[in-house]
Amino acid sequence: MGVFSRKSKIMSRISLKYVLYILILLSSTQIFAQKIVHHTVKYGETKYRLSKVYEISIEELERQNPEIAKGLYAGQELTIDTSYSVPKRDPEGNYIKYLVKKGESKSLIAKRYNISIAELDKANPDIQEELFAFEYIFIPVSNEVKKAEMNNYSDTSTDHTASVEKNLDNSSTTFDSEEGRNSYVNMVSSIKVNKEIALAILFPDTITSNTSYGDFEKGAQMAIDSVKSLGLHVTADYFNLKDVVKSGDYSSVVNYENVISLCNVKATSSIINKSSKKSNLVYGSAVNGVLEASDYNVLFALSSDFYRQNKLLGYLTSQNGNIIIINDEESTLNEHILKMYPQIKILTSDNGIVDESEFSSSLASGVKNFVILNTTNVNSIINTTNFLLPKSGSYSIQLASFRPLSEMVSSKISIKRYLVLKLIYTEFEGCNQKDTSYRQSFTNVYKKKYSAKPTDASVFGFDITFDFLVRLAQGEDIKSQLGKKTKYVSVPFEYTNVGDNVFTNSALKVYELIDYNNSKELK
Repeated sequence: MGVFSRKSKIMSRISLKYVLYILILLSSTQIFAQKIVHHTVKYGETKYRLSKVYEISIEELERQNPEIAKGLYAGQELTIDTSYSVPKRDPEGNYIKYLVKKGESKSLIAKRYNISIAELDKANPDIQEELFAFEYIFIPVSNEVKKAEMNNYSDTSTDHTASVEKNLDNSSTTFDSEEGRNSYVNMVSSIKVNKEIALAILFPDTITSNTSYGDFEKGAQMAIDSVKSLGLHVTADYFNLKDVVKSGDYSSVVNYENVISLCNVKATSSIINKSSKKSNLVYGSAVNGVLEASDYNVLFALSSDFYRQNKLLGYLTSQNGNIIIINDEESTLNEHILKMYPQIKILTSDNGIVDESEFSSSLASGVKNFVILNTTNVNSIINTTNFLLPKSGSYSIQLASFRPLSEMVSSKISIKRYLVLKLIYTEFEGCNQKDTSYRQSFTNVYKKKYSAKPTDASVFGFDITFDFLVRLAQGEDIKSQLGKKTKYVSVPFEYTNVGDNVFTNSALKVYELIDYNNSKELK
């Protein structure tokens, strides 16, 4: 997987309500002043939905983007001037203006504010049965509730972009209002300013040799710029491990106490073990390898192949089904996994093709057949699903993947295949919801800085680097900070001790794809 001191002035402004603003705000960027919104159309979105989200008429939306007059399609890039927006007129009485969050329904909001759905409909005669994320609605409340809510959630600004961002600030202490999410904490306000941190980031090859390396580096640099604006002194250097090994000169790398590595465990250890400091190491990708013990603190930020494979297989074996794994020539199963799950059947594709007779004999009647793709090879995926789809009438079949959905979808593979076969996959909590306002805020800043859209690798680079630096800046041993749950643009961090000084991000979940826009959590 490819993959991302102005003490008195800054600290006086920090409050938990504005952490995310500070987190992604570069010193020269004023995203809240923007009137122009760049929107990427997602599966299932309609012009009606966008008109509600941006409080703009469909006619005005089409005038600004004439290419959508005949319809929308996923991936279209729209430019929306929100200065033409026509905000809803406030009703009379005590109301708060509320920004609907992803997954919220009328019944959920009515229950939260102790009102009836009929009262909600009366205050919002134009809303549909299904609410849209980021749509504004009015909620009738008592005067006391209004005063309290105005301090926390509501926003009376008529500028759509500003109001989305401000609402984002107001909810940043819990990151959203879903049940259970308030367990995430903010550590920014407790950093020790003026602390000096030296950081090394290791790549397997040159940054230009792999697009994801460059994207990770850009996200990491944004994180470094952000923590510098908070008063930290950070020096960071990037190393090509291939060149370091070739030269035999390890001195430039081993002097760093804090390291982020995108290399596998074996290669990274060969370098880090030469250092006498051996302080803190974070793996910034889902690398190959597993550690049971270490002389220094090791964090698997995106887990590792072993933990991902074990997470999915643990769930599937609990379903008492028949498990078949499709490997390609470049994919491997961790040796520990092979010992833990001796009952699984493993088939290897040759140039993307699995022997059909062998595949057929591996399927079992009377139980669910879970077919796991241990590959992102397009030919392997197409050939495997081509074989399974007609078999689904005779066998109970469900597709699965060790990889996140973002790595399985490409222009050459229709997502319909995954929908029909009800793909089960591993992903970090929340990362399967790409249309959150947090990611959009990050996208706005990233586009302005790099004139390009951020990729998942960019987000990983930012989140992993920012989280690592903030934990290091608490003024205590980083190990004492690992019990705290955090989340920034996309990735949640919830470290669990899995060995001597070894920790993995246990926010990894198992999801099932249910439609173009949504997945449900299974475990």
